[in-house]
Amino acid sequence: MANKTQVPIITFSATSPLLTSINNPYFVRATLDDSLHVDAIAAVVKYFEWRSVVAMYVDNVLGNGIMLHLSDALQDVKVYRSVISLEATDDQIYKELNKLMTEQTRVFVVHVASSLGFRVLQKAREIGMMEEGYVWILSNGITDMLRYNSRGLETVQGVLGVRTQVPQTKELKYFRTRWKRKFVKENPSMEDNENGEPNVFALWAYDSITALAMAVEKTNRKSLSYGNGNALSNNKTDLGTLGLESSTFEIINVVGNKENIIGFWSPSNGLVNAKSNNTIMLGEVIWPGKSTLRPAGWQIPTNGKKLRVGVPVKKGFLNLIEAEIIEPSNNTLTIPKGYTIDIFEAALKKLPYSVIPQYIRLEYDEYNNCVCQLRNGKLDALVGDVTITADRSLNADFTIPFTESGVSMMVPLRYNEIKNIWVINDDFRGPPHHQIGTSFWFSFSTMVFAHREKVVSNLARFVVVVWCFVVLVLTQSYTANLTSVLMVKRLHPTATTVEDLIRNEKPVGYQRGAFVKDILQDLKFSETQLKPFDSAEECDQLFSNGTIVAAFDEVAYLKAIISKNCSKYAMVEPFYKTAGFGFAFPKNSPLTDDFSRAILNVTQGEEMEIIENKWFKKDGDCPDPRTAHSYRLSLSSFWGLFLIAGIASFLAFLVFVALFLYEHRHTLCDASEGSLWRKLKFLFRILDEKDMNLHTFKNNAVHNVISPITQCTSSPSTVQMTRPWPRSMSLNRNFELRRVSLFMSEERFTTLPKHDENGESDIESGAK
Repeated sequence: MANKTQVPIITFSATSPLLTSINNPYFVRATLDDSLHVDAIAAVVKYFEWRSVVAMYVDNVLGNGIMLHLSDALQDVKVYRSVISLEATDDQIYKELNKLMTEQTRVFVVHVASSLGFRVLQKAREIGMMEEGYVWILSNGITDMLRYNSRGLETVQGVLGVRTQVPQTKELKYFRTRWKRKFVKENPSMEDNENGEPNVFALWAYDSITALAMAVEKTNRKSLSYGNGNALSNNKTDLGTLGLESSTFEIINVVGNKENIIGFWSPSNGLVNAKSNNTIMLGEVIWPGKSTLRPAGWQIPTNGKKLRVGVPVKKGFLNLIEAEIIEPSNNTLTIPKGYTIDIFEAALKKLPYSVIPQYIRLEYDEYNNCVCQLRNGKLDALVGDVTITADRSLNADFTIPFTESGVSMMVPLRYNEIKNIWVINDDFRGPPHHQIGTSFWFSFSTMVFAHREKVVSNLARFVVVVWCFVVLVLTQSYTANLTSVLMVKRLHPTATTVEDLIRNEKPVGYQRGAFVKDILQDLKFSETQLKPFDSAEECDQLFSNGTIVAAFDEVAYLKAIISKNCSKYAMVEPFYKTAGFGFAFPKNSPLTDDFSRAILNVTQGEEMEIIENKWFKKDGDCPDPRTAHSYRLSLSSFWGLFLIAGIASFLAFLVFVALFLYEHRHTLCDASEGSLWRKLKFLFRILDEKDMNLHTFKNNAVHNVISPITQCTSSPSTVQMTRPWPRSMSLNRNFELRRVSLFMSEERFTTLPKHDENGESDIESGAK
């Protein structure tokens, strides 16, 4: 009509962004369009970290005009659409709300006409959608009309709303007073509180008419005409594009019969607190159900569909994940178990809402295909030994990892226990002059450890005390060094570097279907070197028959292999960094963040240790992993040392016996001494006596040996022997002297000895 008559139309209520003067040159908007307050709604959604919302709108110019801007403003938030007809009946509204209850999103943005909006909110309250856990955000059009609805506040307890801020000026106060007085005078049948105060649209209408009237009065009526000018290109007939500062929007929370202002939003400042402009924190919010806890915005309904959880099928490593089929005819009914399933279900219990999973068996060789099921919408989650990689993160969102990260190399260990009995100090090796110098120094340092000499001087004693401390330190150092040498690791890896394997073209193993193969190929392993395996048992078999010399896999898999084979293998430090295992969800799924927080609660508690012990418990005969690569000293560790000492002692004994028999060979050869048994007894008696020729007994020899001139006292007579012993005395002289001493002790002699005709005394004769 305006285009046909070429008469401009001024509107104060048409807020759709689709109605612009570009397409309608005679259209003048005296209000702000809805695209401005959409940014305020998006700021509230992002402030509370909600990841998905349901936008309820009418399929007309008013509703469709906002959806494009809402999607742009919520780029990181998934927006679901719920279209309600403007002529919808109560049954149709019930049907739509019941469908939304079966979905998981609990944040609703309502942008419909105020009359329809109040009906929707009333039905939502009746079916329980105004309880704890739900979030309702009302757009500007409905929020501005709340105070003018007789039952509006009672219906929308706990909702949030966005509305245009109207500055409370003195002029506005006077205007409202005049308006109310005139309105009541002209409408005496209406209640005082019913439409007795103009809303923001009425104020815009009044201002628009006032501005038009003032413009007409100041304009020459003869030349009055409507010149659109550059409106077609610059759209300057819209109030929002005249260069004016956009209005500030209030964020309200309905509590009781009040509309509490919890914050403000403006394009220049964003969200600010209602009480302080220096903070982005909003005020306290009372949510539906009178709850003060921030709703998660996401909930698995008990009366709706279950969470579809994909479980990959594995041929090996069943302690990590195993999917058993309940009914062969229905492949989707699966009971999974394993290390990853226990962590997933433990995290489910930590969520602030109820989630009922439905496990689906996935038979794919490549885990990348399993991740693609999330992108296609066939799964709601993927649980198992799924490694977080950069490529997979393009198709899904992952939780924080719940296992150790990195790809490592596992190699078999060889036993070196037999070498422990012949430990050789490395210091004694080297050039001959080094070995000789070290040996002399070691011998000298060993000899000075003992101190048997008497120390008389106090100064000497002081020096000895200091030296004893030095010797103590040296002794302890030597002991510690010897201990470290003896406690050498008995298990040594057969290979230690990847470069050695590549250079020597050694065959290595990897888990079939894993991304580790790509890593090995990037490291220049040839295809002939790569040997796949499906399970820990198969990997052990490849090592046993010599097919491979090393295996590459993630730390979690290698731990599973080592837990079954104890100390047969060792892991080398990770050479390729990965993020570990994580649970996968569709892009922008709110469950991702909630599960990440739940995983932290599980991994940081005692429950994690229980799960690990359940699935990675080692066999009973497995040694402690902290001492698996070293062994304790025992008698067998020193049998080489005992062998050396025994041989030396035996050789010394043989030399002594040989020398003793050689020295007393006359006794054995003398036939006058009697039988061989008597000679042996005689030699044993000699062996048992002290050898006075030794230096040990020289100081005490005068007390044990009769000298050539000895005074022998026998009561009461004294016998004085003045004649020396003949040199022709047979046998050992020391033995003869000992016999004489023995006779004298028994007081055998009381008088001087008698001499025969040859001058030989009877003592000499008896000695012979």
